[in-house]
Amino acid sequence: REGPWKLIVNGRDATSGGTASPDDAKLFLANLDEDPTERRNFAAADPDIVKRLRALHEAWAGEVTQRSR
Repeated sequence: REGPWKLIVNGRDATSGGTASPDDAKLFLANLDEDPTERRNFAAADPDIVKRLRALHEAWAGEVTQRSR
């Protein structure tokens, strides 16, 4: 999460009836300022934010993995 942006990986996409598309590891980007109920997926409209948040998540996951060894 960063500011109003929240990236959910493999999340339920409420815009498609609650099912994740089989062709991707579903990325759901929420903007909590514009849509506090998290029903609209902003991922397609804001790919640069998805890329930035995904990189932050991968860095965090790498740190957590290293600490658990």
